[in-house]
Amino acid sequence: KRDDVQLEAKQLYETYANWCFRNGEHQLKNRAFYRILETQGFKRERGNRNKYYIKGVTLIDRNNTDKQSKLLENEENSENVTKSNKFKIS
Repeated sequence: KRDDVQLEAKQLYETYANWCFRNGEHQLKNRAFYRILETQGFKRERGNRNKYYIKGVTLIDRNNTDKQSKLLENEENSENVTKSNKFKIS
């Protein structure tokens, strides 16, 4: 856990949901997801403009995450989605 970083809670959950979809895993509802984070010591805090942030969390490769999200949104590429077992919170 790093105190010098934070991530918008919505972005973290969407990344998790995309990971679950790509890997055929069951996706937790957002409340359950945030509760598990809290049990691990990560708190969801309100920030600017009513956005919530998770302190101490960042994504390892945000550029790759954005590319994967766009790939999933593109119906033409739906057959080319490959599995990846690298969902890691650090």
